[in-house]
Amino acid sequence: MMDWDWISFLGSVIVIMSVVVCWPYLMNIAKILQDIEDDHVTRAVVRYNKKVKEMKTVITTVSSLIIPGLGQLFHGKIIWAAGWFVTALIFGPLVHILSAAHAAWLSA
Repeated sequence: MMDWDWISFLGSVIVIMSVVVCWPYLMNIAKILQDIEDDHVTRAVVRYNKKVKEMKTVITTVSSLIIPGLGQLFHGKIIWAAGWFVTALIFGPLVHILSAAHAAWLSA
C-alpha cells in the first residue's frame, strides 16, 4: 500500500514548482490588466494571448517531465498520453525528457 504522506509531499512539490515557474507570467498578466485600464485594449489582448500560450507550454512540458503523457493528456491527445506513459514504464527516465519535448511541440 502506498504511503499517503509521500504522495501528499509530491503533490505539494508539484504545486510549488508550478507557482515558481509561472510567477513571471502571472506578473505580466498584472501589467496587461493595467494596460486594459489605460485603454490599450488591443495591445493588451495580444500580449495576454501570447502569455497564456507560453504558460500552457510551460505547464504541459513540466507536467510531462514529471509524469510522461500528462502534457499530452492536457492537450486532449489520449492515445499519445497512454503511449508515452506505457513507454516510460518500459524504457525508464529517458522517456520523460522525450515526452516533455513532445508536449512542448504540441503547444507550439
